[in-house]
Amino acid sequence: MASTRCDVVILSIAHECSVCEAMFIPRRIIRVEHDSQRRMKLTPLAVTVLGLLRERPMHPYEMAQILKKRGDDHLVRVSPGALYHTVEKLQDHGLVRIDRVEQTNNRPERTIYAVESAGERAAREWVVAELSTVRSEYPVFPVALAVAPKLPWSAVRAAFQQRIAVLRDQVSGRESRLDRARTEGIDEILLLEDTYVLELQAAQINHMQRTIDLVDSGALTWPAQSDRPDAPKEEA
Repeated sequence: MASTRCDVVILSIAHECSVCEAMFIPRRIIRVEHDSQRRMKLTPLAVTVLGLLRERPMHPYEMAQILKKRGDDHLVRVSPGALYHTVEKLQDHGLVRIDRVEQTNNRPERTIYAVESAGERAAREWVVAELSTVRSEYPVFPVALAVAPKLPWSAVRAAFQQRIAVLRDQVSGRESRLDRARTEGIDEILLLEDTYVLELQAAQINHMQRTIDLVDSGALTWPAQSDRPDAPKEEA
């Protein structure tokens, strides 16, 4: 059972004396209990931890290894300190509990955590809300695209090519991880986020490469025409 914390609150209640009509303020002390399962604002890492613990009880170090193996460390920022801190907060709010403490030979004790029913409900509510809600997240890249036509085409073209190269490396790495995961028998349903990210990266690559091809061919007019690679140079 989750622990509770009690605060003592002093209430001042004014009363009027029936004899002299003076006001006096007796003090009444009451106890207010604060439930340790007060609502916690879940972070993506916290939801990821709850999702892992739904599979089985585990130690935070094992969580980190699984996230790395599945490539999910590219979705949430995972560090030992952040992971342990997140598990502690989840425990403080009654969303996870200590399942057992293990010790093998002379190695340090390992605390194994399990998810509480409250944690399962909180994770489910968070996931459903995020899947169904379209948010204005204000990503930076579209802002750069909006202002790009104010810059010389040579600078924008070089930036596009640099980003395309990085994205292609990331796509190659993610595809390799997907192939490895499938070979190891990881359920395809657990790879939804990887296929989603791959499609987003492919869309970015296609959009930038198409823009390069259209501007270079003259089918799309860039505002700074004199900066186009194939534009004729003015006579001196």
